[in-house]
Amino acid sequence: MSSGSSQYKVPNINIHKEAGSPVNASELLSRSSDIKKQLSQSFQGSSSGGTSGGVQKPQSRRNSSIHIKNEEDEEDDQGNERKRRDNINEKIQELLGLVPSMYFQELTSRDDEDGAAKSTGTKDGKPNKGQILTKSVEYIQYLQNLIDDNNRKEVELLLRLKNLKMQQQGRGNVPLSADPTSAEIALGEIGVGPHSRKYFEEVLYQIANNKS
Repeated sequence: MSSGSSQYKVPNINIHKEAGSPVNASELLSRSSDIKKQLSQSFQGSSSGGTSGGVQKPQSRRNSSIHIKNEEDEEDDQGNERKRRDNINEKIQELLGLVPSMYFQELTSRDDEDGAAKSTGTKDGKPNKGQILTKSVEYIQYLQNLIDDNNRKEVELLLRLKNLKMQQQGRGNVPLSADPTSAEIALGEIGVGPHSRKYFEEVLYQIANNKS
């Protein structure tokens, strides 16, 4: 090594593939780079459905199982949503059978007077879901008002009956209080109103028995 040399020179490394055909280090590194490039291209090609250089990227079992699980979850969600819609449609059709037909005659007569297309929105001329729900609410409100009217009449009759009994007994000027009406008793049986004490007592009793 000479004193004027400022850096070391990398000596050529001769690697013999065959007798008489030397390969230097730069050629070996170039081949290594080409192999890496081919592998990279083959992996990219397999991800798009193709192959390159006869090398195919193996499919990950984990990714495959996750994909299958996601599809199953999606199918379950769709099935649950379908059941929910079917249940809603079934209950709406039950409402259609409970609401008197007179509530829907107004829609039909209005269409006939206007001479326009049917406003029901269905091909068979039946009320659509929105109209069924609207008329159901109207019918429930009518029933509530009817119950209130009958309840007031019942209270008046109960007070008159009590008053007559008190007069027969010679007990006048006594404050009267009406007994619970049939509507109030019926509401109390489902836990509504001031006469629902017995209902909640039974509920608490059942809860206590279930815990024991």
